[in-house]
Amino acid sequence: MKSKIRFCIFFSVFFIIGLSTIPTIHYRIDRWRVLNEDIKHAYNIVQPHPRVNASFLRVSHLIKNKENFNSVIFGSSRVFHGFGTEQLNETLGGKWYKLTYPGGAPYEHLHNLKTLISHGVELTNVIFALDDADLYRLRDDYKLYNFYPHPSNSFEWIKYYIFYLFKPVTFEDLDILKGNRKLIEFSWTIENYTKRGHELPSNFDLDKHKKKLLKQRPHGLHLLKQDPRSSELLTEISETIKLCREKNIRINFFITPRFHKTLYARDRNTIDEFKRRLTEITNFYDFTEVSEYTQNPKYWLDTSHYTSELGSILLNELSGKVHNAKPFGYLAKRGNIDIKLEKIRKDLITSLPLIKKTDKTLVIHESLLEGSNIAD
Repeated sequence: MKSKIRFCIFFSVFFIIGLSTIPTIHYRIDRWRVLNEDIKHAYNIVQPHPRVNASFLRVSHLIKNKENFNSVIFGSSRVFHGFGTEQLNETLGGKWYKLTYPGGAPYEHLHNLKTLISHGVELTNVIFALDDADLYRLRDDYKLYNFYPHPSNSFEWIKYYIFYLFKPVTFEDLDILKGNRKLIEFSWTIENYTKRGHELPSNFDLDKHKKKLLKQRPHGLHLLKQDPRSSELLTEISETIKLCREKNIRINFFITPRFHKTLYARDRNTIDEFKRRLTEITNFYDFTEVSEYTQNPKYWLDTSHYTSELGSILLNELSGKVHNAKPFGYLAKRGNIDIKLEKIRKDLITSLPLIKKTDKTLVIHESLLEGSNIAD
């Protein structure tokens, strides 16, 4: 009997120590930088990407500085690299904030918009930058430490602290605790870095860069193995529009540009059908065309991300105030969408023979050539 009592006491003490030790470890190392809301640093660990919960940190920073902003652009890494807040302010007017992070998706942006509103952030303008990858992208964010959403109420805050403070301790956590991993400056959450987008250096070797781009695989090929979630995405967009109307917030949408290699690798049927259905809900700007802008290497960091030079050209089109020497994209409406989609497909096919001469690793989705007489 005494041995059972001793065991119960020992187990209780061990359990209490364990319960207090685990949260202490996590609060001390703050692996994802959310417990101390550190917007400047990350541990020098490559994976996973991003190395911090950039979504939470960007939302938190805006809530704390809500008097400094009245407009928000939501997007993924394409928006992060392609625009700076100075560009947005100069071209579109207003006081813009970039709520962007790797893999940011519309359903997350909708949640973040609701969170901002619930915390009293007053907005007059928002822009949702849509990626073609959004047709496939879906995560269970409430199970991911680097994507867990910012809480909107007290109950969500309780779940948030339980999730992070009682996370199982890993060897990586212990490595950080021992001091083997150092905090470094992290560009995704530094406010100054977002003033300007990402540009290629003025002395950049474009010929070498072009060869590198042509060797790269198109972005997001793995996504095509998944079933598209067009209907769910359209529902999320509809809910976003409804929310903005209720709160008297002006909202615009655009589909981000892609390097020509990625355009050719996409399922044209899925994308075209989504665009048609989107025009039934709202007008939007579409920059997914094959042109000088989507082929010239000076506008591209890689096959997925465009430079801030192209970002400025895109913003000129959005503003309608500045005319580019060569027009870029178009405003998609219910009345012109079929003609525009037919032109994009035709231009992709017409440009194909010349592009294939220089791009030996080009991946062409079978949907593009359906009904075409161009040989493989």
